Amino acid sequence: MRMVKEFSGTVAKIACAVNVDDAKDRKKAEKLRRESNKGKRDKEHKKRQQKRFDTLANRQKADEKAKEEASRRVKEAAEKTVREEAGRLTALEDLQKKQQEIFKKGKQSATPKEMETNVEEQKKVQAQINKIESQQKVEKEVSGGKGKWAVGAKRTKMVKVNVIHQKPVDIEIRRRATKTTSKIIDLWKEETVTEGRGMWTLLVAPGRERKEESVFEIGKVPEDVLDKVVVQKLLEGLKADGWTNELAMWIFLDASERVKVRLPMAPVPPGMGRAQMREELQKANGGIAIEGRLPEVWGKLRNTGIEFSVSNIEEAKKAVFKGVTWNGHKRRVEVVTGERENTPIKTPAHNRGPRPQAS
Repeated sequence: MRMVKEFSGTVAKIACAVNVDDAKDRKKAEKLRRESNKGKRDKEHKKRQQKRFDTLANRQKADEKAKEEASRRVKEAAEKTVREEAGRLTALEDLQKKQQEIFKKGKQSATPKEMETNVEEQKKVQAQINKIESQQKVEKEVSGGKGKWAVGAKRTKMVKVNVIHQKPVDIEIRRRATKTTSKIIDLWKEETVTEGRGMWTLLVAPGRERKEESVFEIGKVPEDVLDKVVVQKLLEGLKADGWTNELAMWIFLDASERVKVRLPMAPVPPGMGRAQMREELQKANGGIAIEGRLPEVWGKLRNTGIEFSVSNIEEAKKAVFKGVTWNGHKRRVEVVTGERENTPIKTPAHNRGPRPQAS
């Protein structure tokens, strides 16, 4: 009996050891399977992102080509304007000589009929001279593509500046922006006299692209004037009208080279502001080149992710293929393509709540 018990205990121990070994093997197999699946997912993710980068690169090449074409058209329009102006000057000189000859003939006229004919000829020539002079005074604007014009023989551009407010645009901000725009235009009118430059135009659109942003568009700026100079002039005007950090928290220029990226699984702590999000991202990722808009929360119902823009495709590739650290963890990054800046985020089906019952 004792031997049977010992034998049973030995069998039980062997069975336990086998079960433990099986459990270890299963854990190892599960770990290998997860690693294999993770490797596959990472590979697929990189493939998808590379396709998006190729799409972005092609789009930027197309934009560059369009810019070159626009620049060529502007140049041709400017050259045509110069030729037309030269032709008008030649015609004006010829008409003035003809006018002098008619005037001399008028002095030598003997009969009233000859004098009357001479006066009629003088009127016709004077009308032609007036017509040419009026054409010279009118500034001819020729469209030259997105944000480009030729004014007379000069090439000009349009500079777009976005101003981010501390709160969403309301009626108070709209009124303030409109009044400030009028004051800046008056300020620039005085500067055109003192600096001897052409008058720039200024338009403001509060809340057009984002509910907490205003877009300022400065037009008829000579192409050789740096964008930074234009922004500085706008800032001076805003400060002169009392715009503090509360009204203008962040200012950035529009740039086609920037690329938007997204961290789909990066929860944002409640109450964290956009400026603070930017600081945290740069601190954790060695000064990542965040440009343009301040980072925004993506997935607004649960604050599940973050979207922000980097300076160019190369910076975006670094972020996507190396990952971005957030809250102490390396996060997967996606490049955003084919989405409009102001596209509203759709509510996921499982977050929409129960359907209303028919009454």
